[in-house]
Amino acid sequence: MKKIISIMFLLLLVGCSKDENDGLLYKYVGIYDEYLNTTTYITIYHNENYYTKYENKVDDGVKFSDIVEFQGIEDILLESHNVFDAHSNESELGKLNNFAHIAPVKVSEELYDMIKQALYFAETSDGAYDPTVGPLADLWGIDETSWFMGGTIPSESAINDTLEFVDYKKVIIDDANKTVFYEQEGVKLDLGGIVKGYVTERIRDYLTSKGVNNGIVNVGSSSQLTIGTRCVASEELNGEVTLYEDTGNPWNIGTSDPFDLWAMNDPIGVFPLVDKALSTSGSALQFFEIDGERYHHIFDTKTGYPVDNELIVVQLQSDNLVGVDAVSTMIYVLGLEEGMEYIESIDGMDAIFITYDKEIYISSGFDGYKITTGGYDLKTK
Repeated sequence: MKKIISIMFLLLLVGCSKDENDGLLYKYVGIYDEYLNTTTYITIYHNENYYTKYENKVDDGVKFSDIVEFQGIEDILLESHNVFDAHSNESELGKLNNFAHIAPVKVSEELYDMIKQALYFAETSDGAYDPTVGPLADLWGIDETSWFMGGTIPSESAINDTLEFVDYKKVIIDDANKTVFYEQEGVKLDLGGIVKGYVTERIRDYLTSKGVNNGIVNVGSSSQLTIGTRCVASEELNGEVTLYEDTGNPWNIGTSDPFDLWAMNDPIGVFPLVDKALSTSGSALQFFEIDGERYHHIFDTKTGYPVDNELIVVQLQSDNLVGVDAVSTMIYVLGLEEGMEYIESIDGMDAIFITYDKEIYISSGFDGYKITTGGYDLKTK
């Protein structure tokens, strides 16, 4: 496991006991770095005053590890990291990637279930989502620094050679024995599109079991989950400390401007969300440009090049957490027409499609979307 840079549970509110709060809540924010090669942010609102309970335990403030009631979050992230980290030779998935081409490898039920779901979405989309795309992503090396650090286009021969390893049909699973076999050396699975939703679901279930009725969980920059309804700062203070109240209204979720990385906190539109997962896919953050052409991190596995269609971003909201990132990637690859057709055929999912022409298309069940800035046109299909 990579070094944990920071595991902090920042207690932003202190003051009264829950009996003195008249239903008001404390706000807590947890930040976890380097699990599953991403950063997880958790904001919750709770009626317990954990600052008072734990303030004398350490000299430099209350850390998440000191709050016994929520230590299970770190356990979930660590367990998931040790199973699903595709970039480690020590994780269960890393070992599978190293040896599954030699002979079928028996894996844990947890890993097997995620692989089976990944292959289901790959088959359903005819490879628009492909969990074996990792070697191609490694070849191009596009990440969140590429837009200012730049990048290079691999040679045609390098792309063609790498495509030999990118094919979900070369992953063979055996339900009876819970084994996985790769038909070719060099094939590797990366389950990020499935696992983030699964981990988010586990965190949600854990938090609600601890009495958390309001909050937001972000796993990486693309996956988000709301718990309950929106909390806002109340007029009640304890010294300089603000307490929060549950409004009973949906959370207001924003769509960042995909054309302005410096204005990520200034949404171009907002929409209500209650107890749903949200996934964002597109070329707005991980890309580089050469001669006015944008090259990004979502690939067409048939050509080996970044997907080239009219879309810059899609946002998918779903009742189901597992697979939400896979589906958002899938519909981005499919493009506006096919992506919209797919979403309209699936219950419990709706999406926003944003084009390079600054047109915003919403599926029929996506209620309450409002544009908050000029320059964009809201359309319907």
